[in-house]
Amino acid sequence: MEEDNNAVSIPDKKLSRIIHRILKKNDAESITKEEIASITNINVFDQGVKDLTGLEYATNLEKLIISYNAIDSLEPLKSCMKLKSLIAVCLTTASINNLPTNLEELDISNLSLTGTDGFTSLSSLTNIKTLQVSNTILNDIDFVSLTVNLSKIEANNCQVTNLKPLQALLDKRLQDSSYSFETQTVLLDKGTVGQTTALALHKPDGESPNITWNTADSYDNEKEQLTWENSGDNHSLSWSYSAENNEVVFSGEISQFATEI
Repeated sequence: MEEDNNAVSIPDKKLSRIIHRILKKNDAESITKEEIASITNINVFDQGVKDLTGLEYATNLEKLIISYNAIDSLEPLKSCMKLKSLIAVCLTTASINNLPTNLEELDISNLSLTGTDGFTSLSSLTNIKTLQVSNTILNDIDFVSLTVNLSKIEANNCQVTNLKPLQALLDKRLQDSSYSFETQTVLLDKGTVGQTTALALHKPDGESPNITWNTADSYDNEKEQLTWENSGDNHSLSWSYSAENNEVVFSGEISQFATEI
């Protein structure tokens, strides 16, 4: 029997069933590249989908919801150049390095990364307008300097301490902008009493936020150095900052165990 080169292979049975349902086809029928290319919206919320293979042919896909799934790879999505909205809350995946670069809305709140790539791929999303990344291990926002229209960020309960890159966005005065970085939690590697630990703790303008100490310690904003004066495991500081119009909200806590030399 001659192989149909126009048929799309969708190995994941649960994804295949959803695609067949969208196209109003029986599960036994093949799906052509033209048919899957006609789909603009796919929702596989909490469906146990593990493999997105086949979606590389969904070239007109505009919105995709893949929340609450454990997906091996997002690589098939890099061909979905019309994809504007990706909702991937509570997603488990090895990497987010293959995100389509034309995304305007991305929600990866509660993302569980099993690989080591981290969030480096966010720097390729130059058209992003809304980013939700709360409850993740995000620890820097250098990528925002490469964006043009990023008017909303929700990055609460992460590990971000330096908001200086955000100033470039604030200078653009984007309409209805909102940047929330509340309740950051950072645990530093073990330190030594009297010796400095590198720490960049900055508001967007480069100044330090309001700091509350639980012990007599110090932070040099210009040198970006933190110093503890006593040994023990109870060293911590908390900070808070809110812009006059609440456009930026920034708060959190840093902890470190410090030992004597």
